[in-house]
Amino acid sequence: MSKPDNWIIFSVASLIAVHLAVLVIGLITKFFFYAATVLNLVLGLSVIIYWIQNQLRITQHYIDMREMLCLGFEVILIASAIYSLAASRQTSLTIVAQCVFFGIHFVALLFFIVFMLTFRINKLW
Repeated sequence: MSKPDNWIIFSVASLIAVHLAVLVIGLITKFFFYAATVLNLVLGLSVIIYWIQNQLRITQHYIDMREMLCLGFEVILIASAIYSLAASRQTSLTIVAQCVFFGIHFVALLFFIVFMLTFRINKLW
């Protein structure tokens, strides 16, 4: 495996470990909602910032539907997380939304690491 592939696998494994830590510690201390909301906000912002930096490097822009759906999901996640943190009281809808977003990110990370460990890619960058 190439060095960039190892770095990607290490990064994704670290993110999975952070998700598991938030899940376990959050459920033990009863602060899962807040920890998941902050983690969702950080991951959503990092995806959007990465996409913006990538778009600034590209000379010809082509944005397909999958990319639009993913970015739309992240924008909704960010708005929901900011609302959840800024709201004076949490409703059951915000709690369920943040748990669903947390689960979607976690499952996506699991699928990605299985993909990276299963298939050989000549060049990822």
